[in-house]
Amino acid sequence: MADVEAPLTGGSPSGNVSIGQRVSQTLQVFGISLILGFFVGFGLKVNFMSILLLLILVVVVTQLASCYGIMTVHWKEVRSACKNCLDQDGNGKLDCDDCRMFCAKSFGYALAVGFGLIIGFVCAWYFSSKLSKCG
Repeated sequence: MADVEAPLTGGSPSGNVSIGQRVSQTLQVFGISLILGFFVGFGLKVNFMSILLLLILVVVVTQLASCYGIMTVHWKEVRSACKNCLDQDGNGKLDCDDCRMFCAKSFGYALAVGFGLIIGFVCAWYFSSKLSKCG
């Protein structure tokens, strides 16, 4: 009988994954999300005002260029594109049903990705924004 190697997923040849391997995989994902969340939270805390001012500047410059005829902005098309993106059920209105559908999709995503990843990211984001002295 030939030797059978364990699959790369960390399980035994029979396909059973031990509790230790599951805990190890969960802690790896949780640790990565903690690190990522900390850096994103700290970066947003430090650069939030710069990002906000840059966005305001872009809107003002776009509006001024539109007023002077340098460029044409089709605001109705922008509005309809945003509305189509946010309108989950396609009825042409933004209402509570759209919000419910968005929440259900978000919850489904959280279940697919894993709550450890999301919880780690959010916790680290929160603590990094509270602990950082910058901004």
